[in-house]
Amino acid sequence: MKEGLLYIGLSLVGILALVIVFAVIIHFRRLRRKLAQKYTVLQVRVPKKEENEVGPIVMENIFATLHGIQTKFSLWQKLKGYSSEHISFELASIDRNIKFYVAFPNDLRNLVEGQIYAQYPDVEIEDCPDYS
Repeated sequence: MKEGLLYIGLSLVGILALVIVFAVIIHFRRLRRKLAQKYTVLQVRVPKKEENEVGPIVMENIFATLHGIQTKFSLWQKLKGYSSEHISFELASIDRNIKFYVAFPNDLRNLVEGQIYAQYPDVEIEDCPDYS
């Protein structure tokens, strides 16, 4: 009886170890793929005007459109480390000034800039080094 429980316990520990090993392999493959990708960081400046009072629906439109780039992957592709593109909208306080940044993979530049210009026609966008 005790030997049977011991074999079951060892089998469960072995299965758990395999699951952990696969999870670590998948994590490092994703990390390697992400580090190999080149990113662009843009600083976005919206002019200070009285008529620049737009609601949150404007940014919601940008987020909704950019959410459309999300890709569905098969289980096999996920195991190989594939994942969707990531776009980061960031607020930073630098020298007591609040600045707005957008970071994204280089191949999405036209899409991201186009969406920002579509919602904010008089916005100023410039390349900048990664502030972090």
